[in-house]
This record gives sequence, structure tokens and C-alpha cells, in this order.
Amino acid sequence: MTEPARTADEVRYGAVYAGDTFQLTRKLTLNLGVRVDLQGDWTERFNRIVAVNPTEASPLLKIDPALASTVNPATGQTFANLKGRYDLVASSLHPSRSAFPAWKNVSPRLGISYQLDRNTVIRSGYGMFYLPVDVRWNDAPHNLFINSFVTPWLTAQSDGVTPKATLSNPFPGSGITPPFGRNQGLIDVQGNGNEAPIGNNPPPYVQQWNLDIQRQFPGNTLVDIAYAGSKGTHLPMHDQTLNQLQPQYLPQTGPNAASQIAFLTQSVNNPFAGNCTGCNGPVISGGMGTNATVKQGQLLLPYPQLDGFSLSEPDNRDSIYHSLQLKVEKRFSAGAQVLATYTVSKLIDDTNSEINWLEAASPSWNDFDVYNRRSFRSLDGFDVPQRLVIGSVLDLPFGRGKKFANNMNGVANTIIGGWGVDTIITFQRGFPIIIGGCPGPLSNSGIPGVGCSRPTKTGASSLTSGSLETRLTHWFDTSVFTNGTPGVYNYGNDPRSEPNIRDDGSRNFDFAFFKKTKFGVDDRYGVEFRGEFFNGFNHPQFSPPNTSCCTGANFGQVTSQYNLPRLIQFGLRMTF
Repeated sequence: MTEPARTADEVRYGAVYAGDTFQLTRKLTLNLGVRVDLQGDWTERFNRIVAVNPTEASPLLKIDPALASTVNPATGQTFANLKGRYDLVASSLHPSRSAFPAWKNVSPRLGISYQLDRNTVIRSGYGMFYLPVDVRWNDAPHNLFINSFVTPWLTAQSDGVTPKATLSNPFPGSGITPPFGRNQGLIDVQGNGNEAPIGNNPPPYVQQWNLDIQRQFPGNTLVDIAYAGSKGTHLPMHDQTLNQLQPQYLPQTGPNAASQIAFLTQSVNNPFAGNCTGCNGPVISGGMGTNATVKQGQLLLPYPQLDGFSLSEPDNRDSIYHSLQLKVEKRFSAGAQVLATYTVSKLIDDTNSEINWLEAASPSWNDFDVYNRRSFRSLDGFDVPQRLVIGSVLDLPFGRGKKFANNMNGVANTIIGGWGVDTIITFQRGFPIIIGGCPGPLSNSGIPGVGCSRPTKTGASSLTSGSLETRLTHWFDTSVFTNGTPGVYNYGNDPRSEPNIRDDGSRNFDFAFFKKTKFGVDDRYGVEFRGEFFNGFNHPQFSPPNTSCCTGANFGQVTSQYNLPRLIQFGLRMTF
């Protein structure tokens, strides 16, 4: 059971914007603007916030001065330079009340419009936009580890049979363990794989630019073609470990690999055992400080005294987006209108959406080799290379004032007049899939601090051929993905997302029919009846295939539907 603290979070935000339009010539217009964002970081009424400090001396050196002369059995060196801690805000170690300083950012805006001739306009623009602080959800005080604690529910005694905790009294004895809050013990010792923001996070921002040509053709036809691009800089990532085993300590392929693994997984006396004596609160209960022995590889980690040491929402990722956008709009004299838009685009980055865990189309992923950030760069999980949308509005040409039955009045006009049809047709390519799981000899070696490795790819995998129904049990070529080569201890070579494998795209038809009837003096009263059909042809869009690598029976299979079946709704509206 998780017991959250009742926090009083606050984010302060202010902004100033100034802009103006200048008509330089009869054909040339210039728009200039500037925005100043004044963003404060998260604060909490009782200062229950911590910040990661990876370069500061570990508090264990203060608690146990003998550590400075204790020899690390894995390296032969002492722990005199032991680093890493979480600092409480509003303390001598971190004077500010927030994890990182307030951001004061200036972002320009520029727009240019040029009328080439009577029917042609060329437009271009550029802008810079800073992301708000509240996007960094994991940095919010109520999400920090000091403001929540999990109390295990132990239903049986140590024999596994005798009842212990019941539904009527689920936490006998000590009850629910309260959150740490602003606990002085946190300044002394921390552990158990926690994470917090770092104090020098740069502000994330996006630059956007475009070039657009718009031309009016005869017959009420408008054609608009545009290029649009954007670049994200210092984008946030969900979290990033600081405590991964460094590459030079990984087992090397060859006859010595077995002895290297034996060295890294050998149990030795824990030099940090008992260092929580006198701490104010159960800060590292079950962590490094209470284990009598540890694996030798643990003592080679950058922060060997900690089970885990992670940044929450580090602003160290980037993105780039390019697109070609085409729009055609046609208006008909009878009251009909058709609008078609087509986009070709590509989005590349080394991070994913902050809420990708809510989307079935883009499974979450974790960093693997944090010392090789370049390996994270790939197509984004939400990359859509092609999208076509056609929308139309058609007033049927029957009844008074229309092309047919123009002179009809009375009941007959009420029956046949006022009918119309709306349609929205969408075709969209699917999202690239992300192969998940933690396969490979490295992940299964038992070496501390290595985490997950990606699959090993032995060839170019692609979608299988045939109809959708025949591909459901074998969506893509799974034979090129393996759990790695025995004896090869690396993080795999598969990219973060698959450039040649996408899930099922969208082929959706929404349409509606309506009947408008006006009556009374000067037609001041009206009734509109609508029937709307979403996914009108009941066409299924299948969910992404199972991507848990690599040998499971369901690997590469599609087992569910992503979209909703046909939905029909009716409505009646009266106006007066």
C-alpha cells in the first residue's frame, strides 16, 4: 500500500509578450514579436523536495569516517572520494526552495507575408517556444520518493501458511509506514533506487519554422503547399540512471568471459553494512546499508553505496521534425465544400512522449547503455510518415431556394428540403513498433548495474505480405531478432524503434446525415435532426503486435483490436 504525503505543490509562472505588424510595402507585411517567460520551478509549502547531487561527497563519509580509509575489494582503492547524495532544498547544501533555479527565457517570433500576384501569397515564419515546468510530472513534489512510501501487506507468517494480516486489520503492529517528508536522515543516507531532479537542468524549448505558398485557382479552388519543421532541444526524458556499470568493466568476448563474470558476481563483505546506525528514520531499510554481503560488481558502480541513483526528467534529449503539407479546398455553388489535406513527415529523436505509457500505439522503453546516448536516436514512437484526411459538407440541392424543386412550398418542401451529408475520411500509416523485453546474456548474467539490453538483430526485418487477416499471426519477420549470442555481453544492436515495421494504420470513415427544418414567422424557429456514424463501415484497426522479444509464442502476433467498432448516435436540436 502506498501512503502519499499531503503536499502543497506550487509552480509560479509569468510572461510578457509584445508584438506588432508592419506594412513595409503594398505587397510585403512583417510581423515581429518577442515573449519573455518567467518560470519558477516546483516548490512545496514545507520544503519537502530533494535534488540529485552526483558530484557532492557521500554523507556516509560523515556517518562512518572509517570508510575514507577502507579499501574497496573490487578496485583496491579506498572510498575517500565516494560521491553522490540527495540534498534537501532550503538547506545549507541546497539553499533554494526549488530543485533548480527559475528560468528566464526570451523567445522571438517572426512572420513574413508577400503577395506575389493577385491570387498567390507566400508566407514564412519562425518561433521559439519554451516548455512549461509542469510538463516535468515526475519532478512534482507529490511524486518524489520522500513524499510516498510503500508498506507491504504481509498476509502470512514466515512459514507461508499461518495467517498474519487480514482484511479487517491489514497492517497489524506498526501500521502504515508514513512518508519520509523533510527528514534529516535524508541528508545522511539515501538508497533503494530513488530518483530526483538535478539542480542544473537547462530549460527545454522547441524551434518551429515554415514556408507556405497559397494560390487561388478559378472555380473557387484553393491550393496550399507548405514545408514545416521543428527542432526540440533539451527535451525531458522520463528518467535516467546514473549508476550503470561502466563499459570497461563489462565481460569481454573470449575465453576470459566466464572468469570476469565470476569476479563481478562474487559475494564479498559489504563495506557499507550497518552505516544507517543512528539515522533518523528507515531511510535505506532493505538497501545497501543493511545487506551483510554484496556482489563485487556493485562496488565497481559509480555510486556503489546506492542500490540505484537516477535523474528524474533530465533535460538532455533532442528531436527534429520535417514535413511537406498539401491542402486543397473546393467550394461548390450548390452549397457543397470539400477539403483534403495530405502530410508527408518524419520525426526523429532520442526520447519519447511523456505520456507514452497511456498509448497502446507507442510502448514505453527504458535507456539501455546510458554511456552511448547516440544509440537511442531513431524514429519517434509517434512518427506518422503519411496522413490523408478528406472532409466534405454537402447540402442536397432539393427544396425551396435550391437547384431542384425550387418553387416547392408547404409540407412537400418541409419533407424534401434541408437534407445534407457530412463525411470525414482518414487514412494514416501506422506507428513504428518498439521491440521490448530484456533479452541477452548481459541482462541474464546477474551482474549488478547492467539493467536491460536490447535484442540482437541479424538482418533487416520487415512486414510480412498478404491480407491483414493472414498477417495477424505473423505481423513481421521475427526470425531476425534474437536474445543475443552466447558469450557476447553487450547491449544488443537493435534500434530503439523499427524503421521498417509499423503497426496497423487507420482507414476510417465517419459520416453523418442531417435534416434542417425552419418554420414560423421569418423562419425564426428551427429543428435539426442528425444521425452520426463513427467508423461507419465498421473497419477494424488492429492493435500493435506483441513485441516482447524474442522466443515467446505470441512474439510478432496481433491479438486485439485498437479502435472502437461502429458507433451510431442520433441528436435533435431546436433553435428559437
